[in-house]
Amino acid sequence: MKIIELKRNGDNMKTDIFGMMSFKMSKKHTKRIMGYEATRPFWHFFDLKAYIIMACMMGGGIGFRAAGIFPDIFIAFFYSGLGCALA
Repeated sequence: MKIIELKRNGDNMKTDIFGMMSFKMSKKHTKRIMGYEATRPFWHFFDLKAYIIMACMMGGGIGFRAAGIFPDIFIAFFYSGLGCALA
């Protein structure tokens, strides 16, 4: 099993699993960014698809909060978990 093989190398299993999932995407974005020939404005860092996804996620989050669909305790745990995951 690939996860066990990666664990034998001494790496953290969580990092290995995340690395396997994001490696292809990372290669794609690295190739695109390294292909820039000159300095570019900061908003060119992401492509259009990424900005559309961000706008939908932010709009959905704001909409859910404004509509009061989820109780405050859910929001508190959700943001705490999200913050810990991103730290």
